[in-house]
Formats: sequence, C-alpha cells, structure tokens
Amino acid sequence: MKKIFVAVGALCFATGILWSQAESVKDVFSKRIIEKYRDVNEMSAVVEMNMSMMGTTMKMPMKVWVKGKNFRMDMSMVVPGADKNMEQITISDGNTVSTYNNLNNTIMTIDMNKLPEETKKIIKNQYATKSMGFDLEMFEKIKDQIKVEETVRNGRNAYLITVDNIDAIKNTLNMPSSSSQVPFKKLLYIIDCDSLLPVKMEIYADGETPGLWMDFIEIKTSGVPDSIFNVKFPPDARKMDITETVKGTLVK
Repeated sequence: MKKIFVAVGALCFATGILWSQAESVKDVFSKRIIEKYRDVNEMSAVVEMNMSMMGTTMKMPMKVWVKGKNFRMDMSMVVPGADKNMEQITISDGNTVSTYNNLNNTIMTIDMNKLPEETKKIIKNQYATKSMGFDLEMFEKIKDQIKVEETVRNGRNAYLITVDNIDAIKNTLNMPSSSSQVPFKKLLYIIDCDSLLPVKMEIYADGETPGLWMDFIEIKTSGVPDSIFNVKFPPDARKMDITETVKGTLVK
C-alpha cells in the first residue's frame, strides 16, 4: 500500500511539472507574432472599414502603404448630400503629416518637429509600420491585460484577441487626458493562425453588435514601391497648418 501512495504521489508530482511547463495560448501566440513581425519594415493593405449609423452601414474602403518612416492612406467615403464621394489622402515622411480632402480641396498639415515628444509619439504610433499587421511594442505593454484564445472563423483556425478593460489599457499606454472618453467598451481582433495576418477587428460600444468593424481584405509584407509616396496634390488646394491645434488637443 505504501508503494501505491508513493507511486501516486510521484505521478501527481510529474503531472504538475508537465502542467507548469505547458505554454499557454497567449505564450505561443506571443512567440509566433514576435518572430513574424520582428523584421517587417514595409507593408501594404486593402481594408474596408464599416460603421453602423442610424440603422445603416457606412462603408469606407481604404488602402494603406507603409515603408520605413513613410506612410500613405487613401480613403473613400459616401457623404450624405454631396454629389460625389469624399476622397481623402494622408501621407507622412516622419516629419510632416499631410491630409488632402477633395470635397473642400484642402490640405491639412502637421509639422511633427514642432510637437512635444509625447504628442509626436502618439501621432507616430498611428502610422507605425507594424500597426497594420501587429504592433509588437503595444502588445508587449498590454499583453497582461488582454485575452488570447484559439477559435475558428470561416473554416480557418484563428487567434481571437479580446480587449475588454479599456481603462486599464489607457493607463498602461499612458494615453492623454483628452482621450479619456473612449467611445467603446470592448475590442475583438481576429488573426489568422497560419499566416498571422489580421482578418477582422470589431469595436463594441454597447450590446453584442459591433458599432465599427474593419475587414482586412489583403495584406502584403513586401513589394511597396517608393513611388507610391510621391503624391502631388492639386496646386490650387487651400493649405491649413493645424500643428498648434493638434498640440492643444493631444495633451495630458
């Protein structure tokens, strides 16, 4: 009988060691995603952003290109009452961010070199290369406050990342006070298990239906031509420098 207890005890001890050594889904995902995006320096994406408004869905097709410090985003949007779609182009070389709007033929410009370092960091994070695929720096900061699960979407294995403690995330990322009223309570991020490319992002305010969601149609991590960033805006476009406005908005 004593031998049986010893054997059972040894088995339990060994099982405990095995369980303690087993990697969680989040651990496995972390290692894979770091390996995937560690050396990525360029990326292009075709994205469709959808927003639920007054019982209808507003679709905003987007194309994004990133290469090193260079960033470009083209967006199209139906504007009620307008006789044509709003076409918006945003381009940045790391020093200046310029956005052109065809409806008012206006170029809004931000001089990054005139901004405080914290404000500059907030804006640059919006145009980070890896944010189109996966922002490793941000993930490292918030990984203890998110949930990573394995799931199946459209017959394919995927990772489901859930962010449901927005206040904790805000504090961890040191977000400015002007962003204290975050208009959503939960975010779901679906990433393909094989390619580790984003599939969908869903943002929830209240209820079980997302108020905003993004479908990632196509993502490539190479082949971005330098010429894509050589954008010529109309010479008669009105120019507005909004650096001071941004400086006063994105403050702690």
